[in-house]
Amino acid sequence: LSSSSAASDVYKRQAKKSGSILWTDAVVQDFVFSCQYKLTDGGDSGVFLREENEQIQLGVSRSLNVDMSGAPYIASKKGYPVAAVGVGKLLKANDWNHLEITVRGSHYWVKLNDKQVLDFVSDRQPLKASGSVGLQLHPGVEMEVQFRQVSLKSLPPTP
Repeated sequence: LSSSSAASDVYKRQAKKSGSILWTDAVVQDFVFSCQYKLTDGGDSGVFLREENEQIQLGVSRSLNVDMSGAPYIASKKGYPVAAVGVGKLLKANDWNHLEITVRGSHYWVKLNDKQVLDFVSDRQPLKASGSVGLQLHPGVEMEVQFRQVSLKSLPPTP
């Protein structure tokens, strides 16, 4: 995945229900990632932040069976430390939603459809300082997710 794409990419679950992650070519430290995404009902996707351990959830959490869109998931802690705020009123089901994630060090901000829904500081140590951004298709569920107008902008490092 290049660091900027105007095309729509579709990831559709086949009978095997195997997962996949599409990683950016760019390696970033502090950054702004934005895209439009459309997820089928019950879909489970996410955006990995520099590695597979930390992500911003898109759709229904398999472990909670609840839509946790916009919330951070920390794999090493096996959970969601906080929920995003006001997502239910902002999320357009089966339609295009605009997502913007800003990452500075361990501080994450998430906007959904131009409204801030998350302001979170990860306490996980050690936190990977740089890496790629990944678009996830979660294993184990039949679904479709589409991404378009994908953009990744590197920011100057946090002082």
